[in-house]
Amino acid sequence: MLLKREVGGVLDHFEAGIRESFGVHAAGRFRLQIASAVNHQHWRSHRFEGRAIVVPLAHAALTEPDYFLERVLTRITSAEQPLPGPPLEILVGNIWNALKMFNWDSGDIWVISLMHLPILDWVTGALFLVGVVLSIVRYARDRSWLDLFLLLSIPLWMAPSILSLAFPNENPAPNRAAGAMIPAFTLAGFGLASILIGIRQAWPRRVGLVAAGGTGLLLLTLAGANNYRMQFQDFMTVYRARSLNTGDAGRVVRGFAESVGSYETAHVVPFPFWMDTRLVAFQAGRPGIDYALKPEDIQGLAGETAAQLFLVNIDDVESMTQLEELFPTGVAERFVAAVEGHDFWIYFVPQRNPTP
Repeated sequence: MLLKREVGGVLDHFEAGIRESFGVHAAGRFRLQIASAVNHQHWRSHRFEGRAIVVPLAHAALTEPDYFLERVLTRITSAEQPLPGPPLEILVGNIWNALKMFNWDSGDIWVISLMHLPILDWVTGALFLVGVVLSIVRYARDRSWLDLFLLLSIPLWMAPSILSLAFPNENPAPNRAAGAMIPAFTLAGFGLASILIGIRQAWPRRVGLVAAGGTGLLLLTLAGANNYRMQFQDFMTVYRARSLNTGDAGRVVRGFAESVGSYETAHVVPFPFWMDTRLVAFQAGRPGIDYALKPEDIQGLAGETAAQLFLVNIDDVESMTQLEELFPTGVAERFVAAVEGHDFWIYFVPQRNPTP
């Protein structure tokens, strides 16, 4: 009975967190999955599901062990570069920095999160801390292993980020620590439920119910508004300013190929810290092609008579000079991007008659 009551309690906590982060339907499925795992009668089916997930990973590890382990070994060991300090000292520092991801600093990976800001909004972050404190208090009082497991699961899920010993500057990495969001939202849901239950019990009858419901609605509204602003305003602004406009380049290539040229005669002249030329092909509808044409290879197109298209970085003066000298009939046009600082040169060479 005691184990059954404890399992039911932790399922309630998990359900509260999942409801807040993924919705009622996902919470119901999550609860059923955990309940089934606890039930010994369904253990075999879950063991089969686990094997189904492990088999492709094991196959990749056995057939391509170097590629499979490369990222792990270069981060945990000194395979790529020496460790910047004593391993234990780096590990402790990584754990501390990783735990700060939720409420203080989520790192500097701008393609994933807002740099050096908490991964959680201030409402969810506060509820998360309330849930952490209450779980610690519950464990100190009842010695329930479920509370301890919930707390320890956070650094456990963050291990792919924490164990970056050779590159501690890569920690925290929200993408590698994404698994920790499950217990984090569970604790936030536990904190929210505890606050609302406390308010409900503080006032009798309908007054407490209305106060708890109003408080819950207010907190959820604030959390939703904060997350909307963080995702669709703050993050979008940073992402558009920092990401390169390969979509614009791809549309230019497609327009050229579908009018006077072809996909085979379009080129992107590489430049340091500029566009990934493979993404240009992807955006043009030709994935798997690399449109890179090195400046030293431009000379090899001097005898081509078909129409040619060259996309050149706005600061690449040498390549533009070379194109103008090699193809004097070409036309240069500056592509003005929607985001400042993302312009590039379009150098179009019309079709030429063969030299007799």
